[in-house]
Amino acid sequence: MRDLPAPQAFGAEAPERAVKGIRPELFAVAGFVALAACTPESSKEIPIASLSALDLAQGERLQVAASTTIVAEVLAHVGAEDIVLTTTFPPGADPHEFEPTPREIERLSQTDALFVSGLGYETVLQRTLVEAGLAPRTLALSEGLAPEVDPAADPHVWLDPRNVMIWVDNAAMALSALDPDHADDYARRALAYRGQLQELDGRLEELAAQLPSEDRKIVADHEALGHLAARYDFEIVGSLIPGPSSAAEPSARDLAELQSTMQADGIRVVFITSLGNRSLAERMAGDSGARLVQLYVESLSEPGGPADSYLKLMEYNLAAIVEALSLP
Repeated sequence: MRDLPAPQAFGAEAPERAVKGIRPELFAVAGFVALAACTPESSKEIPIASLSALDLAQGERLQVAASTTIVAEVLAHVGAEDIVLTTTFPPGADPHEFEPTPREIERLSQTDALFVSGLGYETVLQRTLVEAGLAPRTLALSEGLAPEVDPAADPHVWLDPRNVMIWVDNAAMALSALDPDHADDYARRALAYRGQLQELDGRLEELAAQLPSEDRKIVADHEALGHLAARYDFEIVGSLIPGPSSAAEPSARDLAELQSTMQADGIRVVFITSLGNRSLAERMAGDSGARLVQLYVESLSEPGGPADSYLKLMEYNLAAIVEALSLP
């Protein structure tokens, strides 16, 4: 991938950096769906400690791919102008419905490194690459993470900023191992972004503290808010889809039981992700009288939108939750 065209800017608030967008169809082959499962299986990532320096020519930059816009956000802050960053799909796109061509998958295999969240989130992506006979150097930003919530039940670990701080450290270590000439720059940027994440976490703690404990019960469209809830002391009462993938379908019995729970606990809000099953949520809202409140979980919003950076995404989500749970 040394002949890539000039990169484009990524996100409204990102630092100066090189980012190149690929068409939304990047991540599926022959009927596979990229990232759709969000369901853990054995991963194909390699340990960051096993990396060694690449033989880069004078002035040549690392060619780096990211599995999601949120992974890309972290890499862009740490790598900045020292990497060429390829995003797998544009902000706001649904990762559950991509059907790319084999040629597009092959382009991905030509990157120096593919960064993923890990912990099973990209299971179908990895399976797709295996089926295509491709094995890009894949690195998990969640390496070494010990989250409070079992990622087998909910792999959306980035909804706790403390986990993203570990992502930042891992990104700096990996990029420095592959490109030691810029190690000091990677470390400096990682430290700066880590500081922003620590400040963000403090602001979110203060915001969540505005709600009394009895008003902290959450129902979501699928099991995606566990890490956020654990960090900021909310209680997950249930979800429309009893699993980590918004592409699954619940049974009528599951929905009836959840509706009974909501009525018993006086819950009148269902939080839905921007890429979730909206028709299912609307049906539940019609049956239960609950309001629907949209959050951003799987992807950043479009540039200029309310969640076009990770910091904005987290602030938007917490503000939306607190406001919705504060209403009678």
